Amino acid sequence: MMFNRPNGITFDGQHSYYDLGLWLSERPDLGVPEAKTNQIEVPGADGIIDLTEANAGEVKFYNRTITLTFAAMVSIDEQAQFKDKINNALHGKVIKHIVLDEDPDWYYTGRCSVEFVDVMPWKLKCIITVDAAPYAMKNVETVVDLHPDNMNYEEQSVERAVNNSQQDWNSNFMLGTKEFPAGIWSPGYQQFLVTWPENAHRGWYTPYVNVADADGHVYNATIQTPFEEGEVNVAFDSLTQAGVATGRVYRILVSGIGDCRLFTQLLAGHVRVWNERKTVMPVFNLTANYDVALTVNGRNYTIPVGTTQIPEITLKQGWNDIYMPLDTEAGITAFTMTFREGKL
Repeated sequence: MMFNRPNGITFDGQHSYYDLGLWLSERPDLGVPEAKTNQIEVPGADGIIDLTEANAGEVKFYNRTITLTFAAMVSIDEQAQFKDKINNALHGKVIKHIVLDEDPDWYYTGRCSVEFVDVMPWKLKCIITVDAAPYAMKNVETVVDLHPDNMNYEEQSVERAVNNSQQDWNSNFMLGTKEFPAGIWSPGYQQFLVTWPENAHRGWYTPYVNVADADGHVYNATIQTPFEEGEVNVAFDSLTQAGVATGRVYRILVSGIGDCRLFTQLLAGHVRVWNERKTVMPVFNLTANYDVALTVNGRNYTIPVGTTQIPEITLKQGWNDIYMPLDTEAGITAFTMTFREGKL
């Protein structure tokens, strides 16, 4: 007859059954950490003002309570010695790695409290309560290779503008305003090339290419483009100089041109990184001849050579987008980002 391995808990390398002689008799109660809320009632007004996420930008939590119930088969003559062994191993101690056999990739950290209940002369009930940190942390750190050779590069795409002109009387001259689809901007380093055929423009009207952000603010990115060229480049640098919040660009507007197309191309390598619930600050390790520019979740940063953490760079829950300029490949020997994920 074959028996499965007893399900148990490992406390800093000591297994509850094989090392401590405790049999997990009930499913672990891992609890749920209580959110630290900050709510203000306003007299004479409906509802409340919720300031829970006002300071940190996210919800913070109190500790969680973990309850682990074990049984032990011990003769009455050995029970005192057995209790001493368990108390000396766990009671009052902060255990850094509490790992469930059924969830071995994650660990909890907390201070243990041990309580024994005499059930029968030959059977003990042991309840271990853990005042634990709110997040379970991943046993293995996540390491992302940011070397340019390991990034993805998006190919050029082509889009045709939609005519949103209200100037119908100008239709014969193929003027008016064209609008490219919303959401065309990807955070980071990207350029746009607007092209139009020779008969799409009338020389007495200067074409303009503008950009608008998600709030509807319009910025003049290109002024008095010579129509003879038949194209205009709207690059990352020109948007920055125009005062555009590049991570918030919503659409491109073209006026004074009839039929036109938009070519978009990322000027950077791209990688998407998954992170669990806990917001984390990654560690960068860069071996290169110079500092490297990165765009993380729409914000631009400079990563210095060596091992460093930048407090402003955090990875949020879910997918995080990272971009690196294409022209930084030379001189980079190694470039990694390391972080430890946490879940509730």
